[in-house]
This record gives sequence, structure tokens and C-alpha cells, in this order.
Amino acid sequence: MTTDHTTAQPAPGMIDTDALRKALVTGTPLPWFALDFEPEYPLDGVCIIGLRLDADGSPMHTPTNGLVACATLLPTEVDALDAERAEANAALIVAAVNAAPALLDEVETLRAQNEALVGALERLHRNFHTLLRGQPVRDVAETDAEVTAALTVHRKTGEAGRG
Repeated sequence: MTTDHTTAQPAPGMIDTDALRKALVTGTPLPWFALDFEPEYPLDGVCIIGLRLDADGSPMHTPTNGLVACATLLPTEVDALDAERAEANAALIVAAVNAAPALLDEVETLRAQNEALVGALERLHRNFHTLLRGQPVRDVAETDAEVTAALTVHRKTGEAGRG
């Protein structure tokens, strides 16, 4: 089964992090690299390669020297602007693929924080309306602890993200 990736758009806020992680695991291992555009022939393009690296960060000793995938972005016209665009597109693809694990971690962390904050706000909302009806709120200490914990985690992550 093939997927038409040109039209498959997730609904806003509905990024399938599990599917993206699976694609990263089944696809070419990280890191990816882009080679400079150095045309020898009129239709040469910018190479994007995936290398399997040893623990020390050097290409594995394999018949292909660790090369496990290669794609080429071809300029549509052979001129300086199109060559720059092909290099920029290759750099974008490489940066996006290499950053994907960290971005997925951040999305999942932010989703968890959002759930905690929503839970705390729901409890505050419930307690506020209980007070408006003139009834005593019995879980003030628990509400305070929940809100404080959610805000503390949110503030720490927010400060780390700004650094």
C-alpha cells in the first residue's frame, strides 16, 4: 500500500507522532547529510545521503562505507538560482529529518503538560462554581497541589525552551 504524501495532511493539532517515529525507525538511520552542489554534468543534482555511523561517529566499515541511502534533488533548470534552491531544499530535508526525534519528544512533552494544565484548570473551574453556589470546597489542598505542580513543570519547560 502506498500513501499519497502530497495530499495527506493531518488535521491541525493532530500530528501522529507514533507514525512519524515508526517512519524514522523503518527509514534510513540518522544522521543524514547533504553534499554541496558541484555539477559535472548538466543534470547533476544535490545529493542527500544517509550514513550508518560507528559509535565514534565515523562511517561504518561496510562495502558502501556506511552509505545506506542516497537521493538526489535535481535542479529544474540549470542556473545559479535553481542550484541554490536545490541546495537549500536539500539542507531543509536533512535538517528536518535529523531534528525529527527531538521535535517529536518536545511535542509529546508539551502534550503531557497541556493535559496536566487542563486537568488543573478543570478542577479550579469546578471549585470556583462550587464557591459561587455558596458551597464549601473540600479539596482545596489537592487543587492547590495539582495546579502548583502543573504550573511548575510548565514554567521549567518554558524557561528551558527559551534558552
